[in-house]
This record gives sequence, structure tokens and C-alpha cells, in this order.
Amino acid sequence: MSKLAAFEELALADSDVKFGFDNYDVLKKIGDVMREMREQSAMSQIAVQEASGISQGDISRVETGSMERGPSILTLIRLAHSTGKRLVIGIEDADDEGLEGHQTRLMTF
Repeated sequence: MSKLAAFEELALADSDVKFGFDNYDVLKKIGDVMREMREQSAMSQIAVQEASGISQGDISRVETGSMERGPSILTLIRLAHSTGKRLVIGIEDADDEGLEGHQTRLMTF
């Protein structure tokens, strides 16, 4: 086994690392949305830190999708509010494909 493969095996034994690895695409999409939100508000990460109380390092980790467990809903709400936005979460039936009468539940924070 190569040193890289051994390192990867050891790293993936950590549940937080494995979660981040398995969910990287989701975390990256969330980060992209949060970065776009901040940039649309013409704010730096430091300005968002001052408005939200979330450290610049954590803001960077959210935006790059590199938080091992991902950001909490409360963190996303604080980031959204600090840029003058609201967080909206939707839930809909997995098998609906835009058909009339499909069920969507939106929550705004």
C-alpha cells in the first residue's frame, strides 16, 4: 500500500473527514451560493465577520465547502442576515418533476 493510500485510509477512518469527503459536492454547492450572496452584497469576508460574529476563517471554510461537517443552519441564517438576505429552505417530493400539484414546503429564516 502506498503512503498516500495509507494516509487516505487513515483519514477516512475519521467520521468527520468521511462525511466531508462523501458530501463534498453538496458542501461545495452551499459554499458557492454563500459566496455569491456575499459578493452580490459587495461585502468582504471581514465585513461579514463583523456583521455576523462568525470568524473569517469559518466563512472561508463555508464558501469553499471545506468544513468537515458542513455549516449549521444557524450559521447559514447568520451569514444570510449579515448580508441583508434571508435563508429559504424548501422540501418537495423526490419523485416530482415539476408536475402540476406537486408539494413544496418552503421555510424562510
